[in-house]
Amino acid sequence: MRNLAMEFCERLKRGDFAVDIGASQGTYALPMAGAVGQTGRILAIEPHPKNLEMLRKIAETVPWLRVVNGACLDRDGPVTLYCCGSSNNGTHSLRAENRLEPAGDVTVTGYRLDDLVADWPHLEAIKIDAQGAEGLIVRGAEQTLRKFKPLVLVEIWPPGLRAFGWTVEQLEAALNEAGLVKEREFGPSLEELRRNNRHSSADWLFAPAP
Repeated sequence: MRNLAMEFCERLKRGDFAVDIGASQGTYALPMAGAVGQTGRILAIEPHPKNLEMLRKIAETVPWLRVVNGACLDRDGPVTLYCCGSSNNGTHSLRAENRLEPAGDVTVTGYRLDDLVADWPHLEAIKIDAQGAEGLIVRGAEQTLRKFKPLVLVEIWPPGLRAFGWTVEQLEAALNEAGLVKEREFGPSLEELRRNNRHSSADWLFAPAP
């Protein structure tokens, strides 16, 4: 099976601007930076302290990669990140019930994507993996999505979304309203996700409507 991060990055070209929301330790951000090159720009947003250390080390050698310490939501201000003790560095969440193994809490700053990229002249792609907060992120990026209609790769985790008061159908509808339609699914089908373990997830790719 091909690496999803590399396949996503193949859709980027030199000079593109892109955002990695829930960047963890750079699994997507680094190949995205390689794809857009020095004339491009990557914004990597990550709230967890240990993951931030790794991202900042990467950014030291990739000056067109900017790291933001915080979480993307539908409002600005302090929020609680519920940390996970699992070896999976991407399972921390803004909802306590969404983490696998409790390992303390930390206060982080919430940002709207609309504010973070307000001065960008273009935006070609966004990757979103935020342990259930995807709906809030899309709500806080409405202007950006409507203006640029970027490629969007978003994690689909029904129980995680539900903890934030969202459903998969509502998330898809919000992206549709911004002019984006589902192009492809990676991983288990939605029916399988609803039948299987609560920690199973998939990724859906949205592209501008024809």
